[in-house]
Amino acid sequence: MAYKKLSCCAADLEAAAAHCGDSAAHITAAERAAWNAKADRAECSAHAAPLQDGSVEGAYMLVAEHTHQAGLNYESADLTLLVRNRVLTTTHQDGVLRIRLRYAKGTASFTVAQVYWLLNDGMTPADWVLAYNGATKTARLYVKCATTYSGYVCKVLDSGTNGDVVDMTAWTLYNSTTGDTELPAEADGWATVTSE
Repeated sequence: MAYKKLSCCAADLEAAAAHCGDSAAHITAAERAAWNAKADRAECSAHAAPLQDGSVEGAYMLVAEHTHQAGLNYESADLTLLVRNRVLTTTHQDGVLRIRLRYAKGTASFTVAQVYWLLNDGMTPADWVLAYNGATKTARLYVKCATTYSGYVCKVLDSGTNGDVVDMTAWTLYNSTTGDTELPAEADGWATVTSE
């Protein structure tokens, strides 16, 4: 280990004190690039945008979608959302929703497809449905809008593959709908599970 001379240390301390004493924000280009690589700003703002449908009561809206990427041998894809009802109601409606997908190793066929609330304050579990299709290796999260102009704000708390690997690209979130949506048909190979 190389030690600095005392005079060098004093200069370093003076520089550090000056750095901490001013009001400017200091960040290197490398630090900025590393921070920006964590999540695209436009992507994060889309995650937080309200979902709304003003046309038909009882319509389902697509909230999030995951498709297993060919050539990637991961065995899971998880998503955790902070969900809040954006329509003013007399009661609170918010919570933390978790989706767990597990694959048979090397095949990308689903062995586990779960959607459940870690925290639930007034949300109706039956309104949140996970649809998945083994043939297309796709999973989609839907929410049923009980009334016209229903809407929810969904923010990503965690997204990743293989449990502990943060991957904000594993899921696509949608922040609007252009028309009435129904759940995918069982005849087309889709299965559904309601949130718990």
